[in-house]
Amino acid sequence: GNMLGEEAEPRWISEEVKTGTTIIAIEFNGGVVLGSDSRVSAGDSVVNRVMNKLSPLHDRIYCALSGSAADAQTIAEMVNYQLDVHR
Repeated sequence: GNMLGEEAEPRWISEEVKTGTTIIAIEFNGGVVLGSDSRVSAGDSVVNRVMNKLSPLHDRIYCALSGSAADAQTIAEMVNYQLDVHR
């Protein structure tokens, strides 16, 4: 260690890494802008850096995906099908 008894590195460097989805929607006078990050993680590891998390369900309806990618995509597909049926 060093003479001052300080930690060798800041605590945040060795803390557990948490990943999550960031989704944002901003309303303006002519509509809505949707955005999201594109990383897919498994536990603390990023397994895919490019995934479109905004899934079109209809002409003017989008689903923002988070959580388990496979589950979210399946639900989006089911909703998409139901919207087509009931159009």
